[in-house]
Amino acid sequence: GDCVRSIREAAIKNLKSLTEVFGVEWARENIVPQVIQLFNNSPNYLYRMTALYAVGQLSTVLGADSVEECFLALLTERAATDVVPNIRFCAAKMLAIVAGVVKERVRNGPVKRCLTTLADESEKDLDVRFFAQEALGKLNAV
Repeated sequence: GDCVRSIREAAIKNLKSLTEVFGVEWARENIVPQVIQLFNNSPNYLYRMTALYAVGQLSTVLGADSVEECFLALLTERAATDVVPNIRFCAAKMLAIVAGVVKERVRNGPVKRCLTTLADESEKDLDVRFFAQEALGKLNAV
């Protein structure tokens, strides 16, 4: 089992709280680079998942410009094309969160394109397609 999952989840929630207390600029300087580095440099998919969940939490407090600038490429270009299906479906879940934050042109552009690709039948993993289709449904409801 994953015995430290609850610890990771609590830490992720604390990142959001710290951002609310210290502000967006502080988070962009102190938290965001660490989250991106965790995703980019971790061979262990659980660490990459943790980074993606942190992206989801932080996206709710960073604002549209910061999310687009800091996290969009990580989600649409790297996480969505990861070799591990769990990372791809986590990317779809996080894109559903990000879609509620970013500007309409980003939501209907790169976010929708990425989710459409993940939902396509060319995606071999059924869970990835499911979560991408679910995220597209939320996207169309926004």
